[in-house]
Amino acid sequence: MTMKKLSIFLLLGFFGCQSPSDQIAKAFETVNTSLERSNRVLLLEDSCQLYHLSILKKAEKNESEARKADSIYLSVQNFNSLITRAEALLKEKDPTGKQTSIASSPLVRTALGDSIRAAVADLSACCRAALRDAGKRGELNQLLEQPEKVTDSTQWNGNQFTGEPTVAAQTTLSFFRLQCTTAATLTLREIDTHL
Repeated sequence: MTMKKLSIFLLLGFFGCQSPSDQIAKAFETVNTSLERSNRVLLLEDSCQLYHLSILKKAEKNESEARKADSIYLSVQNFNSLITRAEALLKEKDPTGKQTSIASSPLVRTALGDSIRAAVADLSACCRAALRDAGKRGELNQLLEQPEKVTDSTQWNGNQFTGEPTVAAQTTLSFFRLQCTTAATLTLREIDTHL
């Protein structure tokens, strides 16, 4: 083997033979796996439930605030359930996560996609209506900014997932779960604190 061929062989072995699209898909896969395995999401979901239970124990102090907490808790549960369904559907349709023609079909102009969009809007409205602390509004707005922007009907039904590897859509959904669950937890914590 000549030195030139050996150099090429070593470079290919060292840097891999992945195309740029495979490298992008691999990067999204790494981020998505990290988000899915994140203890933070599990802790947030537990915290959400604990704050909700704490508020329910104090419901007689302020029934109106308890109803707001119920709305937030049910809204975030519904949202997370829809995200779980969407992630499972995407994984079923494309187990490798590398196809670029799959992501939009179950999410854009479908009952599931419309439900996710509605759930983001509902959760946002519930959190904003319940949060009294003006200082926390900026934090809430920051948490909900990206999910609201992306689920805007123009962007979502336009080209949000067109041409993306399936794993990129899964990563977007995992990120939305983290942001929206954090927003719900923040709001429930504030309600609990003020009761």
